[in-house]
Amino acid sequence: MKIKFDYIDTDAQLIAFSRKICSAEWLAIDTEFMRERTYYAQLALIQIATEDSFALIDAPALSNLEPLLDAFTRPNCLKIMHSASQDLEVLYQALGQMPAPLFDTQIAASFLGEADQIAYGAIVKQRLGIELDKGQTRTNWLQRPLSPAQISYAQADVLHLYELYEQLVAELSTLNRLDWVYDESNLLAEKTLSGCAPDLAWQRLKGISRLTPQQQNSAVCLATWREQRAQTRDLPREWILKKQILITMARLAPSSLQALKNIEGMNDKLANRIGKQVLNIIADTPLEPNQFTAQTELSSEQRQQTKKLMAWVRNLGTKEKIAPALIANRAVIEQFITGKQNLPLFQGWRATLAGNTLLKMRQNDTLP
Repeated sequence: MKIKFDYIDTDAQLIAFSRKICSAEWLAIDTEFMRERTYYAQLALIQIATEDSFALIDAPALSNLEPLLDAFTRPNCLKIMHSASQDLEVLYQALGQMPAPLFDTQIAASFLGEADQIAYGAIVKQRLGIELDKGQTRTNWLQRPLSPAQISYAQADVLHLYELYEQLVAELSTLNRLDWVYDESNLLAEKTLSGCAPDLAWQRLKGISRLTPQQQNSAVCLATWREQRAQTRDLPREWILKKQILITMARLAPSSLQALKNIEGMNDKLANRIGKQVLNIIADTPLEPNQFTAQTELSSEQRQQTKKLMAWVRNLGTKEKIAPALIANRAVIEQFITGKQNLPLFQGWRATLAGNTLLKMRQNDTLP
């Protein structure tokens, strides 16, 4: 049976639809957006399905999306999404609040042994036996009118979410893991909310652990500046300064414009445009350890210990039918090895499943 979706492109239509879903017990939500030449995603479409209401909301055509706020934030209305991180980000930018409470079907699947980043199309085919056409993934969602193929694609992204949710909930309930999914889904919302904080931008920098503590301080300061500049100018952060150049700057600590120009990948035009600012940042980098500074490179012995513990986590994941990356990734294991304890591994369900055991093993000197 083909389901009719309302296409909403006027404020009056949005207000009427928002009233229609004001008492819904759940919303299946997805978004389509573009982010190629901007820092902030350009929201193009919001897809919503409830038990008896279906809509494609043409975000650029509307003066604002505030009528959706009540349903999106109402505590007794569950928001069902798949791989929600980027969708949450763009919705927060548009609405000023996070949709909550949240159930992320990708997270739920990872508690049942699926890959921790299983795609929506893959899990719908695997669990519901429905083949989705994903040919419009890279299409231009800001073009108008949308093509029939785009509309069909957008509808499918929410049409099967509730059925998938019901199946996952049934399996999770038998394993007493349903609360774990809600906790992890809402933690995802919290992480997404802090994800654009400029002072945490250094966490995206691969290679920062190979720097000395002082060089790391410089990298943290440069990453913060780059993020702030990207946000202010609404440009991709790599357009402001490529991350490899940033890391090299932090490592070499140039003290003159000429030294800056000698860095591989730097050109005269870019050096002249940002040189004074980045040289001042490097010169003013504090000497004391920064609270956000990453762990320095591990010793050979610590790397071997990491390898063994990662194998332990994989074996535990296989035994418990939980995606190992959900229990702990390499970065968390490395921090554990270096003595840090304020980690997700020692909180909530992770502590029960793995963290407390690892702490006892370390106390008894029985770690793998």
